[in-house]
Order: sequence, then C-alpha cells, then structure tokens
Amino acid sequence: MQSDSIPTAPTIPTAEELAATLDAATQAHRAERFREAEKLYMQVLRFEPRNAEALNLLGVMAAQNRDYRRAREMMKAAMAAAPESADYRFQYAHILQLSGTRGVAAAYREALARDPHHIPSLVNLGNLLLRHDALDEAASCLATAAEIAPNEPVVLEGLALAQQRGGRPDAAIDSLRKAVALDPQSVMAQARLGTLLRESGRVEEACEQLRGTVARFPGNAALEAEFGLALLAGGAAEAASAAFARALAIDPRSVPALGAKPLAQRELGDESAAARLFDYDRLLVATKVTEVPGFADMASFNGALAEAVAAQAATSGEAALSLDGGGPPAVARFGEIAKQAAFVYFGMFKQGGEGFPLPLPRGCRLEARGRAHPAGQADESVNRPGAVVSGLYFARVPEASPDGTAGSESGGSESGGVEFGAGPSALKLTAPPVTRSVAAEESLLLLFPAYLWHRVLPHGGRAAHVTLAFDLLPLD
Repeated sequence: MQSDSIPTAPTIPTAEELAATLDAATQAHRAERFREAEKLYMQVLRFEPRNAEALNLLGVMAAQNRDYRRAREMMKAAMAAAPESADYRFQYAHILQLSGTRGVAAAYREALARDPHHIPSLVNLGNLLLRHDALDEAASCLATAAEIAPNEPVVLEGLALAQQRGGRPDAAIDSLRKAVALDPQSVMAQARLGTLLRESGRVEEACEQLRGTVARFPGNAALEAEFGLALLAGGAAEAASAAFARALAIDPRSVPALGAKPLAQRELGDESAAARLFDYDRLLVATKVTEVPGFADMASFNGALAEAVAAQAATSGEAALSLDGGGPPAVARFGEIAKQAAFVYFGMFKQGGEGFPLPLPRGCRLEARGRAHPAGQADESVNRPGAVVSGLYFARVPEASPDGTAGSESGGSESGGVEFGAGPSALKLTAPPVTRSVAAEESLLLLFPAYLWHRVLPHGGRAAHVTLAFDLLPLD
C-alpha cells in the first residue's frame, strides 16, 4: 500500500540570500539579460512581496522594454512599499514622462516633497517646465539644483537652458563651457554650446566648437546637423549642405537636417531639394473640422478648447495639454481628432501615393500644447525636432480691430495665419524663401512634416488668437 507523499515546504531564504539574489538580478539587468533578471527579481518578490527595490527595478526594466503599463504598476507598488522614497517617485514620474501620460510635473513635485534636494527631480522638472514655457518655476528648480550640485554637468546643462530662455545668453554659455570641461564626453552639452554660440551671433566660435566636436564624436546626426546650421549661418552653404547630407545618412529622420538642407541648396542656386522637401501641394494638408461628438456645434467646442488653453497657460501664453482623457472633455476630443487626422495623413503616403520624405514610424505618441497669440506678436520660424508630423488647429480667430494696425506681413485675409518655408532670421540667408501662407480660420486643422519651417503670423484681432499645436513622435 502506497502512501500519498506530502509536499515539502519551500526553504525560506535568509535575508543575506535574498540580498544576494537581488544583487544577481541587478547584474543581469545591467547586462541586458532581461529574462534572467526578471526571474531573479520574481524570486525575491516570492518571499518579500513588498521588496521596494525589486519592484522598482522591475518597473525600470518594463519601461526599458516599453511596457509602460506594467512599469507604472510596478512603480506604484514600490511607492506603496516605501512611501517616503524620493527615488521611487522620481522613477514613477520619469515613466509617466516616457509614456506621454498626464501628471508628470505633479509626480516630480511629489518626489521633491519627500526630498527638496533631489537633484534628478529638480533637473527633470526644471527641463519639463522650460519646455512648457513656465520660465520662473523652471529657473527656480534649476538654480536650486546648481546650488546643491554646482559641479554636476547635467545640472549645468539645464541651468544653461534656463539662463538662455531667460535672456542671459552669456551666462548660459559660461554654464555650458563649465559643463563641457567637467564632462568632455557629453555630446549633448557640446551640441548645445554650439547652438547657443550660433544663436548668440558668435558664428565663428560656433563653427570652431562644432568642428572639433564632430571630429571627436563622428557618426552623430544631431552634431552634424548643428554643425551644418553654424556653417550656413556663416555663409558656407556648400560645406553646410555636405554636413546635412552626412546627418541624413546617419538619421533619415533628422528634422534639423531635413529642414535646413533645402535652405543651403537654395543658397547654392539648386532648387531641387526645396522642391521635394517643401512640396506644399503634396505635403501640406488642410482640413476643416465640421462636427465633434458631444458638442452642440463647433462654436461650443472651440470655445471650450480656448477656455482650456487659457486655464492652463503659463505667463507666456503656452500650455501643455493632456490628451489621454484626464483633462477637459474638449481637449480629449481634440486628441481623438488629431489622431484620426494623422492616421488619414499617413494613409495618403502608404496607399500607393508618392513616398513621404522621411521613414514613417511603426507607432507614434502624441504631444500637444495650446497657445494664445496676442495681437501684433511676431513669431520666429521653427520646426519640431524629434517629431515626424506636426499639426496646428485654430480654436479661436477673433475679428480684426477696426484700425487693422497689427495685421499680417502677408496682409489682408491671411492676418494671423501660418507661413511655411522661411528659415530662421538668424541664419541671414541671401536667397529669397519660397513660402506658402494659409489664412487663419476657426476649426481649420493643418498637417505637415515636422521639419517644415512654420510660424503663426501677427494679427490685428480684438483678442488673442488661440491655436493648438501637436506633434507625432515616433516610438521606433
């Protein structure tokens, strides 16, 4: 007669053994042996389900593999296990930022509530606020970080950006030079220094800086493109065109190179690049939105959008917009409209049409911002590095003032519209640009390649024009 065997209870590892397992998991993680690392992390959690570090590192690993939902879940569990940890709250905020989820700034502030001197949170929050034009709070964050860690290159890079945006270019250049001296291998700091020198009118210094940097760090598309811009600003159009060609050979989606190469070629008397990349008839698409579910008419939808922008705008008149349903209903609806419009736009090039000028991504995430444009305000031409396609929507276009004194340079019905194709004035180009202007009209949605230079023209309206701009950023 056989007796049933009794299962043996698992041996409970000691604290030292669990620490060794966690260390082995971390080593495998650093070596990018992700399956092995996950197995070891789960071994730790089997016996210590609230091991905050194992939960945190599982979240980090999930984010590295772009499984942002799981990453957020793991980080929430880590924060619950160690509620006073600034590090885990920082990681959670960073994952929100990577995944384009709302609440990023609030999450960084939660980390700083635990540790007001937490350098990564100060830097990331400061840079995020700079991006959204909240200059005062951004400068405060980055200045605090610089006081705590005056010799940290990443802190100095952020501080330099705040100083530049605050109208202190010389201070910004000094900060970047110090950052480069502390970390000569920082390609980002080298590129930013070259950019700032060029934008400050110190073109020869910019060329010298970037020429040496490109030689030390070959194969970097961002550096090659910035070197090309410096050369173009200095009048060396042929050398600039070669630099842009090198950038595009490295990264066919390099927005700075795609936007500037036609300008350099035009300086050389060659219109072929401009004809292909600035093909407004094919690449610029205008659509009139005529109805939005949940809103009685377009006037109520546009009014709600304008109110949302006004409620969230910083002192500069620009506001980041959350499109994931966590904000006002009109903004969420706008996100759906932008996504659908982008889907149709990409479809134009996938369904047998002539190819898009840069590789289409497998997937995208959407970022949007709203802006109020006061009467008479003159914008500089920009493009959107990092994006593939950009868009602009007119939510409010008030009637012109009776005197019409602040009208568009293009005049008449195009007052406050959008001009495409003119490069930045700082480049001091000699060849006249070939531009296309589109008149401002409520409910008008424009889609175009992210590299295409564009600016909202001055207007003479009774009140600010309100636009919503968005970018599609590739996930691959």
